[in-house]
Amino acid sequence: MESVRSYHRGESLADVPLHKPAHIPALDGLRGAAALLVVISHFQTLGLSEGYVPQSGTFGVMIFFVLSGFLMGHLYLFRPFDMAAVTHFMASRIARVIPLFYAVILASYIASQIVGPDFVYYLTTFDMVKHLLFLGSKFVFWSIPPEVEFYVVFVGLWYVVARRLVLRYLPLFGFGLAAMFVLQPLFPGITVFNSLPIFLVGVGAAVLCRYVQFDRIDKRSATIVQCLGIALMLSIFAGIVSTDPSKTGFGWERGRVYENLPMALLFGAFVLSFTIDTTFARIFFANRVMRLLGAYSFSIYLLHEPVADTVRNVLAGSDMPIVLEIFLILSAIVVAASLSFRLYEMPMQAAVKRAILRLDRVRGRHAEAWRASRAVTR
Repeated sequence: MESVRSYHRGESLADVPLHKPAHIPALDGLRGAAALLVVISHFQTLGLSEGYVPQSGTFGVMIFFVLSGFLMGHLYLFRPFDMAAVTHFMASRIARVIPLFYAVILASYIASQIVGPDFVYYLTTFDMVKHLLFLGSKFVFWSIPPEVEFYVVFVGLWYVVARRLVLRYLPLFGFGLAAMFVLQPLFPGITVFNSLPIFLVGVGAAVLCRYVQFDRIDKRSATIVQCLGIALMLSIFAGIVSTDPSKTGFGWERGRVYENLPMALLFGAFVLSFTIDTTFARIFFANRVMRLLGAYSFSIYLLHEPVADTVRNVLAGSDMPIVLEIFLILSAIVVAASLSFRLYEMPMQAAVKRAILRLDRVRGRHAEAWRASRAVTR
């Protein structure tokens, strides 16, 4: 409480002691698990499963969105707000997403012209342009526009927190947030406002981590939440728990799960529980394999369908057991993602980030020179 009281006395949120390390290993593995959920959701369309796994892809994307909000809030929200910090933030986020996304879009367009409509990521010229402008909604690409748009929203939120404007304009912010929840179904799925509650729940979890001394929380209670969250998802996948809103208050209308605030809060609590260092979290998500999958998660997310489709075509007519076929496809996806991450993602991230920061330094020197010239003329 002392931290909260000191903030009300006028100190910055950055003065509040940090109760969590910057890097939380279990969240790396949780990101890898989210990527695997999306892969599993496409088994039926790829001919690898006769049944559809309900909501597995949706839940994977929700975990991605909550993690995105949490990590941005955890790493940046409590830093001083200035041009250098914002530039560093945007450089990091742009370098993380744009190079691979653009490469996959352009490669998919080229493959579409060669293979034709049978290509799993078939894109027309119009589709390609829309996706490059973050206006497209085909395949897994639909989730990238709201992610990128949230970076801009987060900078605004960061400014409000850093300038201590939250309490001053609390009625306005509260009304605006409530209105956004009410009007949420009116926004297209590719806009951040359709899924903003999920991102904000992640940011809220980061704020809790800032204020709460989580080392005082009973590890057994955290483990119970971690296990119950996984058990609930598995129960939905198996069809044991219904998502029909007419049968249970837990459910949601078909295709409207991203607009369900209780679901966003549930996933926020689930992700938050894995910020607590428990034996369960270390074994299942902080292990080396899951953390590697977390590092490769963006490549897995964008590349898994064309890789899986290619392997399926190669193995066509081989009468191979489906279990072995799935194993080979998953192995190929991980290998392709590993190569993409090491040979393209990492070098491109470093190059793009350096270029953006170099441009910012040049801009800064020009601004200083202009201010100096103005001072001389006066």
